[in-house]
Amino acid sequence: YSRVEDYRLRVHSVIRRAGEAPEETDLTYWFRRPDRFRMELRNPHPGLTLVHPHGEGRVRVRPGGLLRFLKISLDPGSARLEVSPGQRVDQTDLGLLIRNISRSLAGAAPGAAAVRTEGGTVVLSVEGENHFLPGVWTRYELWVDRELWLPVRVREEVPSRGWERDVRFDEITLNPGLPESFFRLD
Repeated sequence: YSRVEDYRLRVHSVIRRAGEAPEETDLTYWFRRPDRFRMELRNPHPGLTLVHPHGEGRVRVRPGGLLRFLKISLDPGSARLEVSPGQRVDQTDLGLLIRNISRSLAGAAPGAAAVRTEGGTVVLSVEGENHFLPGVWTRYELWVDRELWLPVRVREEVPSRGWERDVRFDEITLNPGLPESFFRLD
């Protein structure tokens, strides 16, 4: 990952909460170091686009469809932009995921970490403090592609809160040379 300057990938996410219908998200995600990202949703709000940072570290949001002419600026910590419980929208790049899983593997987990292979991936499993909810224990599984050595899936389960999230990363393109202008919605 240290040699990756920018990337593009497709994200499929499913959050399940006890007693509720699953929340599914499908989007294309672009990232450029150090902190630029662009998201274009396919589901649940087709055409909705977010870019960060946009002036003062804010997130610029442009709806899809008939409201495409609107442009809204929100703080990355806004509840409207929360990715999962406690996770801000500006905490979504693969580098942060890698650092957080490394921290979990090195931390004081109640059980030993497990490693297994599954097809072309190495799967790391560990229990530890939630990356975004201090004091909440979470089970993590991270699938790492054996050719790219990058995450291609992460699964989180928080039994005490009755929710789990499964995120898959597909169509990964590394170092496509994304221009600065791609991260603006002016």
